[in-house]
Amino acid sequence: MIADIIAWVATGLLTSVIAPGLLLTTSAVINWDRIAVPGALAFPGFVVLHGLVAYLLTRHPNVSTWLALHVVLLGGAILFWLPVFGGARRLTDPVRALYLFLAMPPLDLTGVLVIVLGDHAGGLAMIVAMLPAVVITLIVTWRWVNNEDATLPP
Repeated sequence: MIADIIAWVATGLLTSVIAPGLLLTTSAVINWDRIAVPGALAFPGFVVLHGLVAYLLTRHPNVSTWLALHVVLLGGAILFWLPVFGGARRLTDPVRALYLFLAMPPLDLTGVLVIVLGDHAGGLAMIVAMLPAVVITLIVTWRWVNNEDATLPP
């Protein structure tokens, strides 16, 4: 039981902390723009991938399949976060905020899917582990508001 909860926390943190953290800490040395896709593709693609991986994880795969699913999830999460933190294909500030606000409910629905499929504690653990994405959304929105305010005449 505890191992399952820890595994779901790891899955949530992969999406909400590890992927954006990896982008932010490596952007000076890795040109992520080479793999960036438009936000209009990254958003729905990642929502579907996130749900599919969660569904497959509820089937209790062996360790190698579990790891492979998480590598795929990390790749999808990086593509998802690139329109927010990327370089040349980065969305404008208001669109970044909208992108993230629209993404949070369907990504949390993946945790609800895990609950519906029978792992109540795991689904809740995943939802809680993805809360840092909400904090990132608030920070992105706060920066946008402050940038807009700074451009207004006194």
